[in-house]
Amino acid sequence: MPTSPEFLDSIAEAALDAVVLVDDEGVIRGFNAAATSTFGYTEHEALGSRMQDLMIPPRLREAHEAEWKRHQDSVEKRSPVARGQIQAMRKNGEEFPVDLTVTAMQMEESRVYLAFVRDRSEAKRAADQLAMAQFAVDSTADAVMFLENETEISYANRQASHFADVEDGKLVGKNLLEFHPDIVPED
Repeated sequence: MPTSPEFLDSIAEAALDAVVLVDDEGVIRGFNAAATSTFGYTEHEALGSRMQDLMIPPRLREAHEAEWKRHQDSVEKRSPVARGQIQAMRKNGEEFPVDLTVTAMQMEESRVYLAFVRDRSEAKRAADQLAMAQFAVDSTADAVMFLENETEISYANRQASHFADVEDGKLVGKNLLEFHPDIVPED
């Protein structure tokens, strides 16, 4: 596969995720438009700066630097690709969770690392809100059930299980009419 600077630039600009190209020293050599949107730095501000200094929270930089060195060493021995989730930092200092995929490649006469960064802020916020809603539903004294196809139970909290005299978690997938035959679905 070609690894010319032009080829890498075309990949980076087409990507929906932030793409950051760094050299062996962790210095940013490429920064796409999605990276500008994600991190808040212009390409001009980012180029020539160390990735750790711009995008990693100060409290995590030492650990990130050690992990970066481990990844560089593992490229020689095993896989040129590393994946994980880390905390990143925007220009305004806000920390946020990201999925990170880093791949090593030879470009001209030096090794470079292409980092694909996906902001997980919205997914984390949604998961946190779902957990809070789950806690609220589970904490209520009322029986709560969600139905699909008018009678199939897709969710039931503990109180609903207690009310139906069924072990927790055993209502899901059952037909509501098994427990309340007097309920008539609307037409």
